[in-house]
Amino acid sequence: MRQYFEVPTPTIGDYWLQKSVESYLPVDLYGEYFSLMGSGKSALSVVLDYLLSTGVFPDKTYEIIVPSWLGTWVYGEMQQHVFPARQLSQKTRAILVYHQYGYPQDMDRILEYAEENNLVVIEDCAHCLNSEYKGIPVGTFGEFSIFSFSKFFFCYALGGLIWKNDNFVSFLEEKVSSSSRLTLTWINLTKLLYDNSRILGWPYAQKVSSTMMLMAYALYGRSHRFSKKAEKLFYLKLENEIRIINQKVLALNG
Repeated sequence: MRQYFEVPTPTIGDYWLQKSVESYLPVDLYGEYFSLMGSGKSALSVVLDYLLSTGVFPDKTYEIIVPSWLGTWVYGEMQQHVFPARQLSQKTRAILVYHQYGYPQDMDRILEYAEENNLVVIEDCAHCLNSEYKGIPVGTFGEFSIFSFSKFFFCYALGGLIWKNDNFVSFLEEKVSSSSRLTLTWINLTKLLYDNSRILGWPYAQKVSSTMMLMAYALYGRSHRFSKKAEKLFYLKLENEIRIINQKVLALNG
């Protein structure tokens, strides 16, 4: 089991990375069919768009089963593509599996249920880095899996996406290439100010950055690009973050 910890404050080194991505050790945690994304909400948006475009969801009135508790912004993002529902109906076409706080769900039962009802399984791994279910990493069970790395360490706004369908690649590339660079810049600057406002301790800065962050959140689902600096921070910090989390879990369970 894994625990959820507050994101550490950004450091000066985070802003002035000089090395290329290739200079960092490769991370093979997520496999071949993995891509970084602008955010977890961006990854979810692309997946739902793909399912709409391929007819899995014939239109936006079709449904995806969701858990009883989910973040407001995630619900808002879903409702632009499909209807979130709490139970199976004739219009249900997918199920979102939320590994809340890194605790894996019962994937055996969920996969059996999805197969019986012909549902696409989407794993929400926003709270996971290396959680496992029966020794198998979460994020490898569903047809799609989404991640949100900036919940664990400062890397501006950054998410991830795993898929199993080869036909998805061209769709993803088109979505990313058509995504606005200006929106990416706005989101990353806002994220930088928001995270730093914790150490500035200025009430006005915290108020302004919180308001800006609410505006930025509304754009997360449309911003599929990720910055090179965010990518570098991901490769630099991921393995160390996993090590730290494992140490804390061992201490808590010891």
